[in-house]
Amino acid sequence: MAIGVFAFILVTVAAQSGRDYIFKEFESYGLETLWIYRDYSRDDPSKAIRAGTGITNDIYDRLAKSCCTHVKKFGVKVYPEDWKVKVRHRNNYANTSVEGVDVSNLEINNETLVAGRNFREEDVRKKRAVALIAPDAIKLLFGKQSGNVIGQYVEVGGQSIRIIGVLAKKDRSLLESLGLTVQGYNINNRVLLPYTLYQQQLGFRDIQEVVAQATSFDNAHTAIREIRKFLYRVHSDRYVFHADSMQEWVTTANQILKVISLVGTVSAIAALLVGGVGIYNLMRISVLNRTNEIGLRRAVGASVRDIKQQFLFEATLVGALGGASGVLLALAFAIYAIVWAGVSLGLSWIVFVLAPLVAMAIGALAGYKPAVNAANMSPMEALRYEN
Repeated sequence: MAIGVFAFILVTVAAQSGRDYIFKEFESYGLETLWIYRDYSRDDPSKAIRAGTGITNDIYDRLAKSCCTHVKKFGVKVYPEDWKVKVRHRNNYANTSVEGVDVSNLEINNETLVAGRNFREEDVRKKRAVALIAPDAIKLLFGKQSGNVIGQYVEVGGQSIRIIGVLAKKDRSLLESLGLTVQGYNINNRVLLPYTLYQQQLGFRDIQEVVAQATSFDNAHTAIREIRKFLYRVHSDRYVFHADSMQEWVTTANQILKVISLVGTVSAIAALLVGGVGIYNLMRISVLNRTNEIGLRRAVGASVRDIKQQFLFEATLVGALGGASGVLLALAFAIYAIVWAGVSLGLSWIVFVLAPLVAMAIGALAGYKPAVNAANMSPMEALRYEN
């Protein structure tokens, strides 16, 4: 029974901890974030492939001003076909992801700054040579002198760019291990420029991605439909656009976690039932060994109800002791994991209360039949019974 309760608590805590860990990484993208871009894989091979991404600055301006009711904010992302760019600081070089973004990029993608400031509207409008930089890019470019880099300069595309902000480090280790990120792409090895400046460097006015923030997580699909409808109307269906949102990832993660939790819960329930069978056998043997005692109690005035309640209480007590032992094991494991192993656990005190109650209920159910048998014994036969 103790092992069953321990397993039940462990499964519940593991499922919640796994969910918290996964969703913490999901939140690093922004749960309401949408990505819309041209889908080249769906071009008709019998027709000439149209040039460009289908989203220019003019189209983006129209999109941001007149669409859509379920979109809170719009942003952009501009990058070259080979998204790894050689960036230089003095004699240090780094192959870094350079992206052109606008002012709303940080909010939409749930980015934060640990130093400096974000882009301003005039930075984008006037194509100012300023940049935000991620921590791994700082280490590669500045080495030991990677303390305060605000005001320092890096060279991108032959142009000197002043650093005005430092991005906070993001953890994508789980998603990377599952192959859910772009191969070779390091979220912490980036340099962000105003997208107008980067377009000027690259020599085009196309936008590779429209990045948007839905008004809510539940409205993500509706927002995508609105954006795609606008783009198809502008282009008369001459381009095909693909859209991604966090809803698919969240739904998939929830389904996987439910299956894992279900399997673990079934195993824990099986252990509890085995414990219940153990209590049943224990009480059955106890009734046989105490047959004379039962007869004596009946002879001196104990009622059928008194005998039944006695054995039910004992069975429930055994279940409660097993449940309490399981809770103590689970608490010891949780303390070890948190204090010594440094693991963050999603603890819910409800399960620590519910599990021993379930154990007590199973103990009572397992002891009911032996208790009834004990209560229904004939006093005279019970007194004459020999073990």
